[in-house]
Amino acid sequence: MSAGPIWAAVETEIRTMENNMDWRCRAVTVDPKNTSRIRIACRDEDEHRLVKKVAEAKIGTEVRVLRGELYLIKVDSVNKAAVLDETDEIRVVAAAAFSEENEATVAKIAWLSRKESAKAYGSMAVYLTKGTDARRFLADGFFHAVGESGVTSAFDYRPCPMQCYNCQELGHKSFQCKNV
Repeated sequence: MSAGPIWAAVETEIRTMENNMDWRCRAVTVDPKNTSRIRIACRDEDEHRLVKKVAEAKIGTEVRVLRGELYLIKVDSVNKAAVLDETDEIRVVAAAAFSEENEATVAKIAWLSRKESAKAYGSMAVYLTKGTDARRFLADGFFHAVGESGVTSAFDYRPCPMQCYNCQELGHKSFQCKNV
């Protein structure tokens, strides 16, 4: 299925649902690396939920609708015991507890510091479902974790270099290796 029919189906359905004949999709793009992946850009989170609901209902059998975008922030100076259990695994109830304490929806948590370290505090990555919540935490500068506050900052993603596991050289992956 191409972008045109998806665009038309989503626009038509939302115009009839919202009774707004002037409503238009912000943008519909095709991923240049994977032409079977089509993206619909939305103006805000409410519109995103509505477009996702319509796309699942109208085009549901042929198309897989990807989950919503997650917003990532880094939180430093977090108590290790609040996030990790005795076996150094992330607590099952941690995301739900942080969601309730911070009045935001936390999708998942990743511990960034070394788990084996004897330090009582470390850093974690928090995946939030709403961009407004992420902006609020970055503006406030604090994220609450079991009665204490950690310092927030924007998460700086640093990709690892490509390394071949056959010859250990950098710049290519093992399936592209010519040294085998």
